[in-house]
Amino acid sequence: MKMTLKFQAAAGAFALLLAASPVHAQVTAYTSSAAFAAAAPGAPLTEDYSSGYDSQPIANGGTFNGIAYNFSAGTNTYGGALQGGFISGSFGGFNGFVLAADQGNNAPEQFYTNDQITLTFPSWVLAAGVFIEASANTGVYTLALGANTYTLDSGSVAPDYTDPDSLATYFFLGVVSNNQFNSITVGGQDSNSGPFVLAGVQTVPEPATMGVLASGVIGLGASLRRRRRNR
Repeated sequence: MKMTLKFQAAAGAFALLLAASPVHAQVTAYTSSAAFAAAAPGAPLTEDYSSGYDSQPIANGGTFNGIAYNFSAGTNTYGGALQGGFISGSFGGFNGFVLAADQGNNAPEQFYTNDQITLTFPSWVLAAGVFIEASANTGVYTLALGANTYTLDSGSVAPDYTDPDSLATYFFLGVVSNNQFNSITVGGQDSNSGPFVLAGVQTVPEPATMGVLASGVIGLGASLRRRRRNR
């Protein structure tokens, strides 16, 4: 009976551990991909769109390599309105491709003022960030996580990377949290935000805890069986 009670108490403790989560999320924003990678609880996974093809469409709500994209139109003074996205080889990128906009003109274009892109990841993550290809001094770009919005001012923050050949500039904006999440929203903040495309996305998945908990319960069960045999 004592052994049964001990096992039930231990199993209950594992159940409480499984259900527990931080009450208050602590989120830190980074405008350096190196600092983001150093602070993240694991090596970042990178999506650079190089597995796509030029002018590959991504519908509003569609997915590419497991990430779902929802697009919300802002103010487009160039004609058209944001309807979806394209993988494009016309705007640079780290490996020749970027996520560009479908502004309804049958060709990849840039995202414009207040255009918003919500990225929903296929699993829970503890860190996520984006590389924004945009010119310096072209306004403020944002990353929203839940009710909080984090900003990058391209006039006061140095580019994370400048291509030595094309001189294209890439800014980084990312967040690291102590609480799991599965989506972020990025875009331009106001009328001063210039055209941009996404050159890449980095995520750090939440460490797998189910296997650890399961192995702990199995190990506890084996220990109890050994103690029964030794009685």
